[in-house]
Amino acid sequence: MAKVFQILVPDNTLVSRIISCENQVTELFVIDRADKNFVSENSKELNKPALYILCNRDKKQLYVGETDDSLKRLKNHEAKDFWTEAIVFHSTTDTLSTTEVKWLEAKTYETLAELGYYDLSQNKQKPQSPPLKKNQIYTLEPIFEEAKNYICAAGFDIFLKGEKDKQQEEESLISCTLSRNADAKGLFNPQDGSLIVLKGSKINPEMVKKASPQIVAKRIKDIAKYAKKSGKELIVTQDVRFNSPSGAAVFCCGGSANGWIEWKDASNNKLEIYKKKE
Repeated sequence: MAKVFQILVPDNTLVSRIISCENQVTELFVIDRADKNFVSENSKELNKPALYILCNRDKKQLYVGETDDSLKRLKNHEAKDFWTEAIVFHSTTDTLSTTEVKWLEAKTYETLAELGYYDLSQNKQKPQSPPLKKNQIYTLEPIFEEAKNYICAAGFDIFLKGEKDKQQEEESLISCTLSRNADAKGLFNPQDGSLIVLKGSKINPEMVKKASPQIVAKRIKDIAKYAKKSGKELIVTQDVRFNSPSGAAVFCCGGSANGWIEWKDASNNKLEIYKKKE
C-alpha cells in the first residue's frame, strides 16, 4: 500500500526536518547536530518518550537509544563527538510509553546488528527488550515498521541494502584467520579496512599480562556482549565488526596486536599487503 510522506523543512538547508505520514500518529525528526535553533524551536515536541538514533553516515556509525525527553538526551550526547545527525521517532499523541520505546530500541538495535552494515560499537551495552505480553508486541511490531519507513523516507539507508551492493560487498571481502592466542576466522574489507570476526571463532580467554588498562576495560565489555565461555574456551556468539584488523586482533588475542600482521588471508599472506598507502 502506497504511503504519502510530508516533509517540513524550516529553512533552505534541507538538513533538519520533520517527516509525517497521512493517517499516522507518529512522526520523525531529523536533526543536524549543529542546528541549535531547530532543537530550541521544537523543544515542546521533543519532550516525550522516543526512539532515537545518532548517526554518522560517512563513517557508517550509529548509536541506538531511547529516552523520556529527546531534548535533554541530545544535550547529554553532545559529549559524543562521532555523530553528525540525530533521528528521533515518537508519537504525536503521546501514546508511546517508556516501556514501549525501550522495546523499539532493542528491536532496532537487533535488526541493525543482524544487517551488519553499520558500526554499533558506540552502544557500550546491547539494549535489552523489556518483558511484554504477546499482544503488546503484536501492537508494537507495525509501529517498528512505521519507524523503518520514516527513516527510509528521510533518505537514510541504515535498513536498506540493494542486492547488487550486497553482492559486490560480499565478493570484495577477504577470508582471513588469526592463530596467535586464538583460533579466529574473519572477513576483511579492503575498501574501508574493517574486519568482521565471525561467529564461532575461539578467542583468548585470558588477558595478556602487559595489556594496558584501556585495552582491558574495552575487551571486558566486548566479551560480555559478543562471547561466552564453553568449558575452557571463549567462543564468539555473533559476527562482530571492527574498524580495523588491529581492533579485531586485540579482541581475539587479549592484548596489543598489529592486526595487519597477525591476520592472514587464505594464501597465508599478511593483511598488510592490502593496506592502502596514506
